[in-house]
Amino acid sequence: FCGDCHGDRPRRGDVSVLDHAKLAADAYPLPLVNPADPPRSVLLELIRDGSMPPGGRPRPAAADVKLLT
Repeated sequence: FCGDCHGDRPRRGDVSVLDHAKLAADAYPLPLVNPADPPRSVLLELIRDGSMPPGGRPRPAAADVKLLT
């Protein structure tokens, strides 16, 4: 669901879901992925609130979001 825009060569911003160091870095007000408290990760909040994936793209099922968490 994320890899098309945020994969090997990110087409949107500089975020690659394949780069754990960047996902957990303090580059944003909060790390996109919070290993200490995964449910509070910004990445998961963006998925839950419908911001990602944008534009009517297919969304992960609840079971997929639970697995990510």
